[in-house]
Parts: sequence; C-alpha cells; structure tokens
Amino acid sequence: MHKMLKEIQELNEHFKKNFPSSLEECESTFKKSKSGGFIGYIPQFMVEYIPVNKSEVDFFKMFNEMVLLLKKSKIQQAEQFINNFFDNKIKFTFQKNSYNGRMISFGIIISNNINNEKLFLKVFKSKYKEQAFSYRHGPYIESVVALFINSNLQDYNHFTKMYFANVNELYILSEYVESCINYEEDNKKLDLSKIEDYNEKGEIYTKFLEKYTGEYFNHYKAVKSIKGGCFRFLDFKSDNFIIWENSLKNRYAKMVDYGFIISYKPEFKTL
Repeated sequence: MHKMLKEIQELNEHFKKNFPSSLEECESTFKKSKSGGFIGYIPQFMVEYIPVNKSEVDFFKMFNEMVLLLKKSKIQQAEQFINNFFDNKIKFTFQKNSYNGRMISFGIIISNNINNEKLFLKVFKSKYKEQAFSYRHGPYIESVVALFINSNLQDYNHFTKMYFANVNELYILSEYVESCINYEEDNKKLDLSKIEDYNEKGEIYTKFLEKYTGEYFNHYKAVKSIKGGCFRFLDFKSDNFIIWENSLKNRYAKMVDYGFIISYKPEFKTL
C-alpha cells in the first residue's frame, strides 16, 4: 500500500474511535501524520472508474489541483480536469451553490452521468480562523467529527455522509441531499436572533421541523443517534438541516453541517 494511503487509513481508524476534544488535538494529530492533509474515503462509484494506470493517490492529488482551479473561479476547466482524469468514462458537471457563511468561501454541487448520487464540495475561507467559534467549525473539526459520527451512527436518517476532506486545502466533500420541500419563506419568519435561552430556541425549532416531518426530532434525539450518547449539538438551527424524503416517502430532518457538536465527556471513546 502506498505510504500516503496507509497514513490516511491510520487517521481514519484513529478518528473513528476517538472523538476530538479540541481543535488543537486535531491539528496536532494531522501534523504528526503524512496523509497530505487528507482524511476519509473516496466515494465507491468514483473508485470503480479510476483508470487502471492510475491510483487512489493520483485521484487525491488530482482533486487538490481541481479545487485550486475552482478557487480561481475556473469552473469549466475544473470540470474538464476531473473528467480527463477519468478518461471521460464518467463525466461530472459542477454548479456553484449559493451556500455561504462567515467561514465559507463557496460551495459546489457535483453531479455525474453514471448515477443520481450528487456530491457537495464545501470550501472554507483561508482566514476562517479569524471568525468566532472557529474552534468548533472549519475543515479540521467538521471533517473529523463527521467521520466519527458517520462511523458510529445507530440511525442514518438524520445525518449526511462525509466522504473525504483535505484540511490543508480547506475543503470537505460530502453527499448532497436536496430538500423535498422549499420552506425558505417560513424559515425567514423563524427569527430566533432575539432569544438568548438555548433550550427555548431548540424547542421552537423542534416544533418548526415537526410541522414538516411529523417527527419530534430535537437536539437530544439527534445526538442519541450516535453510539454512546454523550454529545451535545450546540448549533440546532434551520440552516443546518433540510427536509429529506426517502424512497418510502417518509420525511426526516437531515443534518447537513457538522459544526459545533461536542462531547461532554472529553475522554469518550467507542467500545
């Protein structure tokens, strides 16, 4: 196995079993590794189309270069770049998303001509650490927390899947799930900015979600989906959820952001 892939695998195994206690812990672990800043896994349908004369390491290096093109707003060139890597046996199309935030530079929705699996590329600003709460948001914390949660879930209906990230290049690649309904106007009316009590905010938003799903899904139910259950989700708000409908037409509130989930037992480890 290539040394870089071995290092990525070791990082994956470490963070699947160990919930990070701090940003500093994450950064220290990555600095000791020679993973090139990568963590996570390439989507399986992509792996199947990697040409025989190329490797997963080649894919990761190509993806970094492609993201650099996107950072320069060269979307068509980035499309061509990734399609050329796959010898055009799989073709990707990119759509810039309106997603933004204090720490986010831009988002890209990635579609392909093989299946209906869409991906979402979230790219952070180079100075994201200058923003408030950067110790609980950003490429380090969000990718590591997402990997841990994805590996320790008991209920997969409420969490999107993170595939891989590069903390050096400031991006995360996840699944892209579209909301089955448009509740943007209702969301705008839900002004919680003047409410200081966290529990009150959570209760209001819980009832807001319940109106669309019929399910009383609150902060506590969200974190109980994770084995062990000793977590707090401190960012339980509308921007972090979409209303998702499965093949059986059942609706769920699905979380699309992994910032500000903390363990209230810093020593917590999986069994």
